[in-house]
Amino acid sequence: MKIIGEKVIIRPTEDKDLENIQGLWNNGDVMESVGYPDGLGQTYAQMGIWFKNLKKTDLANHYVVLDKDNNFCGELLYRKDPEDKRAGLDIKFLPEAQGRGLATEALQLFIEYIFNIIEDVEAVWAEPAEQNTAARDLYTRAGLQEKERPADLINEDPYWELTKADWQEIDYSSKLVRFRSNILMKTIDYKDVYTEGGRKVLEVGILPGKYCNFDCVFCPFSRTDNKVDQQQSFEGLDSAIEEFGELLEENKLDLVYLSSTGESILNQAAGPIIDMIKAKGISVRLLSNGYLLGVDKYLKIASKCDEVIGEIAAVTEADFQKLQRPMTGYNLEEYIFNMVKFNQQYDGVFILDIAMLKGYNDDEVSIQRLKGLIEKIAPDRIVVNNVSDPELKKQFGVSTERLNQIREVLANI
Repeated sequence: MKIIGEKVIIRPTEDKDLENIQGLWNNGDVMESVGYPDGLGQTYAQMGIWFKNLKKTDLANHYVVLDKDNNFCGELLYRKDPEDKRAGLDIKFLPEAQGRGLATEALQLFIEYIFNIIEDVEAVWAEPAEQNTAARDLYTRAGLQEKERPADLINEDPYWELTKADWQEIDYSSKLVRFRSNILMKTIDYKDVYTEGGRKVLEVGILPGKYCNFDCVFCPFSRTDNKVDQQQSFEGLDSAIEEFGELLEENKLDLVYLSSTGESILNQAAGPIIDMIKAKGISVRLLSNGYLLGVDKYLKIASKCDEVIGEIAAVTEADFQKLQRPMTGYNLEEYIFNMVKFNQQYDGVFILDIAMLKGYNDDEVSIQRLKGLIEKIAPDRIVVNNVSDPELKKQFGVSTERLNQIREVLANI
């Protein structure tokens, strides 16, 4: 599970996060309000034991919060009480991540996730101390209010609660029901809602895993689990599409952006999904690596969309095979031909996304080759991007100065 908001990313805690959580817990400014002005003083070994024990239960669930640059901001936790149908909440943020609206969005999204996905939870609650005015303000913004403490909770701390019924009446400014059922979450992934050029855009993934005909070394979504170029069917898809349609009815959207962790048109229902969206008067943007766009059955599906994004990175056959690791028999010449073929008959807006990779396509010879490819494909727009993943950026990232130089050159074609 990953929740992506306008400002934050929430994902389950992993072993690699323990050092950041240790720093959070040992920060006196963070822990003073809960009685530890010098922090908890946890060692890394103690953190490992805590995390090992945490993973033994499915009642306590811990998450990290990152900003859009993947910087660690803080933690979220819910502890489920099945008998009383409650979930206790906890949130801690680093001082430098506070005061920017990140915690508010994170808590609202977290509560939304709990009420939509976690079974048998009819209320969320927290225990903000009287002197912790910042925490009380945060919980207030998320809809919690101080109430009489239930008799089964034996200590005397303040009790704040938000019931599911009351939550359903709240209109968070960025609220969207992203998760509507366990089947839907596995099949259709609602990533983000944002405004772009005055249009309200919903970004959606329509694959339950990474199904792709490439296995790019610079892909931020890790390795390709299912390397295929034929359409796939998925269990529970009919229910997922039905609920997706209901969601579209509930939210006034201008554009749905199909941006899966693989190749969206490999979903057997891609065509019907696009038709359904269009029938509701909503425009569709499709992200594709571009190779399949020249194959007739995929060309027809993609041509239904108002906007299509094709991608390119490698400019030589050797680098194409090395960096993009396509299916056997694929080659760079056919890759470019397929995008040319598609765009020659396409009536919508074709956007070419160029991924710059240090040491592979950022030299002058490669830039000239890119110019030639752009002229062949003749896109309506080009977008020149750096790799965004922090780890990949260490290997492939192009300097900002060089990136701007390349953008200026390619923009003048």
